[in-house]
Amino acid sequence: MVGSSNQVNEWQSMELVVQNISFDSTKHGIESSPNSACVLGNINEYDNSSSHHDLTNMGSSTPSINNILSCIKQTSTCEQDKSFEGFSPAQLNGNESHSETTTDNESEKNEFESDVDCTPLSIPNIGNITPAHSLVAFNHIEGVKFITTQELNFIDAQREKYPSIQWFTEDKQKKVKPSRHWFSKDHLWLRAVCSNSIYGLLCVDCGEFATNKTLIERSNGAFIVRSYWKLKHKGLHGIQQHQNSDLHRESRARRIAAEIVKNNGNIIGQLNCVNLENQTKKYLSVLLQTLWFIIKEEIALMKFKSFVELLHKFECPGVVEWLNLSNVKQRYWSHEATSEWLISINNYINHQQISSLKKTEFINLIIDETKDVSVKSMVCICLRYIEKENGMIKEEIFKLESIHDQSGEGIFYVVEEFIDNLQKQVGKKFVITAQTYDGAACMRFQAQGHVQSRLSAWGIYIYCRSHLLNLSVKDAIEYSFYDAFDTIKSALIFLSDNPNRLEILFNSQKLTSSSKKGHKVPKPSITRWSYSYEIVKFACHHYSAIILALSTISQSRSNGSSDGRRYVTDLMKPVVAFQIHLLRDILRPAMQFLRQIEKRGLCLDQFALNVSAARETISQAMNNFDFIKFRTTLNNIKDFSPVVTLTSHSTRLQQHTTSTDIDENELRKMGNDFVQYVLESLDNRFDAEAKEIIENLCVFSSPSNQSPEDLMNNPLIQKYTSPISYKHKGVDGKIYERTDQPLLNLKYLKDDVYAFSKITEGITTIPAILSKLAKFGSEQCPEWFRFYQILGTFAIGLNE
Repeated sequence: MVGSSNQVNEWQSMELVVQNISFDSTKHGIESSPNSACVLGNINEYDNSSSHHDLTNMGSSTPSINNILSCIKQTSTCEQDKSFEGFSPAQLNGNESHSETTTDNESEKNEFESDVDCTPLSIPNIGNITPAHSLVAFNHIEGVKFITTQELNFIDAQREKYPSIQWFTEDKQKKVKPSRHWFSKDHLWLRAVCSNSIYGLLCVDCGEFATNKTLIERSNGAFIVRSYWKLKHKGLHGIQQHQNSDLHRESRARRIAAEIVKNNGNIIGQLNCVNLENQTKKYLSVLLQTLWFIIKEEIALMKFKSFVELLHKFECPGVVEWLNLSNVKQRYWSHEATSEWLISINNYINHQQISSLKKTEFINLIIDETKDVSVKSMVCICLRYIEKENGMIKEEIFKLESIHDQSGEGIFYVVEEFIDNLQKQVGKKFVITAQTYDGAACMRFQAQGHVQSRLSAWGIYIYCRSHLLNLSVKDAIEYSFYDAFDTIKSALIFLSDNPNRLEILFNSQKLTSSSKKGHKVPKPSITRWSYSYEIVKFACHHYSAIILALSTISQSRSNGSSDGRRYVTDLMKPVVAFQIHLLRDILRPAMQFLRQIEKRGLCLDQFALNVSAARETISQAMNNFDFIKFRTTLNNIKDFSPVVTLTSHSTRLQQHTTSTDIDENELRKMGNDFVQYVLESLDNRFDAEAKEIIENLCVFSSPSNQSPEDLMNNPLIQKYTSPISYKHKGVDGKIYERTDQPLLNLKYLKDDVYAFSKITEGITTIPAILSKLAKFGSEQCPEWFRFYQILGTFAIGLNE
């Protein structure tokens, strides 16, 4: 019997944990309504490959305590007698539930003898939309897939967003069960739903991934066959009709894409996925090549759509075939899709880098700070390391982002956060063996000091030497040849700034036969090291054409004529012309040196060799200077001297002449002084620390030339087999100090030195030794392999 109201109040005050509860309904039981809630155990999610529900895997739902007690209170006040068989507070606290199905007549019982039916409780709705969890009965029919609790969450979200879609029908329909033959492997997205003892069909793909408002409202949401339709007549037809609809195709494609990203996580994985049709696979391949071309050529990403349309216009097979079949033309190349492509590419590159970092122990931080075109300060962090498996030297950009604090400590905090996140991703700690920055005070003193005193005392600072030779030449230019260099640079900018003057230069190039079509003037730049060489190379090749163009402009009596006269007067001086031609001969080996060392994986021993080669070439610049060709150039420009008026009242014109007589000995002395200053500047930029490191590295680049005793007595061996301490004082006066243990074991090095000498016999570069040790020395001389991994991290610097 139902307890009194006092008993109900007593139950309400109890702390109940209710699981697996179902109520028996009798003929005089609780009435059901279209908005009633069925309190019945939920069914766990099933594998998509299964064809039926297993009752042994059935879970349970936990209805609200307040709802249960509210129902009990309602039934206790009814005039008719109602009873709850076996219902007690003790059972509420238990984990068992009982379910008994009763029907009004025998025929209905026979029709649903395989169903686990229930009669829902009447619970007042909260809000306009009642959650589907409270409206759906989780039944079992052999071979039929019923919707799960998790899938109902998406249906609830769709019903809340589109309240006009009707869930129930007002018509009374005969109950018809779905057929198990509908739930085949071709319809993995199909689910059955039972609400108020009436069955319907749902598409879980459309319930979760449908986004097109028009198509959703037109198709009435995720419903294939709603509860008030007769499944006997509309079931299979409704399934096939829904499967061919645009809404389902779009939702199914989103489901496949989500699974591909989840399983593969990158564009390459998508292209290799067998679930994609051949047309889509071919289409994505074309799009990926197009996007990569845009990125490589530094074209604006907003042009991606234009490139795809251009490919379609020229009837690219992969694009034409797919667009003819697709209903959503911009699915993979809209603005949103472009962002997803970039994210996928970024994730793929990051995955490759993290996988590579797992193979190393020592890293070198290479950092540079610069400003982009919007004058926003950016910091670029590169890592140099060696992969243990093959001994390959890697240099990769890992971070490029804007910074707000450009002080040394501010940059350190960016580095500290980067290293911390990187170690979490890789799952191991790294040893920072070197830091490579430029000569800026915030980097050279504060940033490197904080890293070495707070992250790794082994992080030895190595001055960026990529542009060492270029800086030396720049110093020499500013010392003696600055006027000549500035004159030719300003003259070329003057010619290229105006279209009319540029056209005069092109015509002059054709007249002097220096170019048939006319070569463009190099674009000015204060950051590109190659610009200095480019302008003097252009000037020497088109010297006569430049003089002719400036002379023509000086006589035009138009805007810029006076500037043209001044430039042509200076450039016709033999000393200025000589200095420009000598600059070309000196900047050429400097430029070749820069291009040579821009190769990734280059070590300091090879850098020293390249510096020596460039130094020898520069030292012979005056011995190789072609005075015969230089005299020919001076004779040619005499004919292009500007014509000037003798006096203000004279009607006669006279050609302006400049003496072309040269003193070769004087020019040679001037040139030798300039070359000597370049070499002295180069020597001064190699400080004592740099010379010591390079000298010792050169020893280990050819270990077979040294005896085992000499190798063991090298200062670098002594350095890395002893503890190291570093103390740094910040700008705020705070002292930081760190001490790290030795990176190498002296005994192990001594034991394996003979095996190491034999394995590396005849090898003369550190990269080659690393490769050889990775193959043959990782077991026989592992400590020497570790030592060379440290040496391999020493970088030359940030390349242009």
